[in-house]
Amino acid sequence: MSFQATVYKILIASPGDLQEERSIIEEVVHTWNASHAAADGIVLLPVRWETHSVPEYGDRPQAILNRRLVSECDLLVGAFWTRVGTPTGGFESGTVEEIEQFTKTGKPALLYFSSRQIDPDRVDLDQLKRVRELRSRVEKEALIAQFSSPTELESKLTRHLVAQVQRLRSELSQVPARPIRVARLVTPADPEAGQQPTSGNRQRLDAQALGALYADYWEKFSETLRRSDVQLSPPSPTTRNYARLSLRSSHMRLNVFASVRDRLIGVELILRQPECTPMYEQLQAAREQIEQELAHKVEWKEPPRSYRIALFERGFDLLDRADWDRQHIWLVDKLERYQQVLLKRIEVRR
Repeated sequence: MSFQATVYKILIASPGDLQEERSIIEEVVHTWNASHAAADGIVLLPVRWETHSVPEYGDRPQAILNRRLVSECDLLVGAFWTRVGTPTGGFESGTVEEIEQFTKTGKPALLYFSSRQIDPDRVDLDQLKRVRELRSRVEKEALIAQFSSPTELESKLTRHLVAQVQRLRSELSQVPARPIRVARLVTPADPEAGQQPTSGNRQRLDAQALGALYADYWEKFSETLRRSDVQLSPPSPTTRNYARLSLRSSHMRLNVFASVRDRLIGVELILRQPECTPMYEQLQAAREQIEQELAHKVEWKEPPRSYRIALFERGFDLLDRADWDRQHIWLVDKLERYQQVLLKRIEVRR
């Protein structure tokens, strides 16, 4: 059966030493379509120069690709291993030029670096050195991901793609003519403050039914977390609207939270006062850079007894169990970013 859909073009960019990975990236995109396209009204179209370029005369080959392919895409997925590629007459390689031209327009790019074992007899040491220099430069400006096998790339990209499409869809839903109301974050209940979990009213759920829903929600979330590469222990079973992940510290907590009523999910780091005040001040000093690295707006709160650093997203229907996988992948992705950006800064030993 046919259906109407918004099409997003996904540019696959990499040097020639990652042919298997290029195919895996394309397969992940097709798998996303099979699972989400009809329900979400979104189709992802993988774009590769091998399949989408046509002969043209009168300009640099890479300039032609930039005009015909790069400028037309909405998201870039790039990967590197042992090679950067061949210089194009202005950039050190075609892949680097594609990434530079793409990201300067403000469009999102997902970059992955392979840590697979290298055969020293077959590798170009100069190219390998340039890859390491490129990675060093990129790490100062953006978050990257590392993979040690094609299977790990598939797993990580699957999670990242779900989160990125959600962001693209949120941007699509923001119609300029419609006023946007900035809502205050509804944070999860703090048991030590004597508060009760948020209750829902969308289907007039009573407290028992709501608790059962959250219990199922966090149980399924724990399954998703176990299958991921994030090195965090799944939370204990709970009927509250938040679940606590252990950081092995009595002064710090990492929570995931959700709200049926407010249709939101999120992640927050809680730092106890006064023990964690120096840590919080350290993070506050790098606030702008942290939000850039997280690629998401963060809410910084200083309530009595604890500091809260939270990010959240609206538009998630917790009553739609068929959508739970997508919601849980979003949460796992944000937990991974919190590990890379926040926990790394304060040197939490998990």
